[in-house]
Amino acid sequence: MIYEPIDGGRDYRVRLAGESIRRRFGRDVSGMLMSELFSPDEFREHIGTARACIESGTMAIVDSRLTNGAVEWMHLEVVVLPVTAPDRVGKWVLIGLFYLS
Repeated sequence: MIYEPIDGGRDYRVRLAGESIRRRFGRDVSGMLMSELFSPDEFREHIGTARACIESGTMAIVDSRLTNGAVEWMHLEVVVLPVTAPDRVGKWVLIGLFYLS
């Protein structure tokens, strides 16, 4: 998934979403805002990671597990990379999802 910062990074718009993202959300989310995809708490966490990666120029790797008690429903690794925008000036965010179970 590729995110474009909107309003100086106040929110991010999905510019490109692949099959893993369609699987995660059950539909094509291209054009949607990050704030529309996640709960307020998840949004704050995701946007904080995106901003930190853009500001530092470094990547982040997040291990994510969805559980219900002792049952693990989903385990994935999320890789967040700052990338150069098409204008070769701005910075966008590239997200990779890697399903482990």
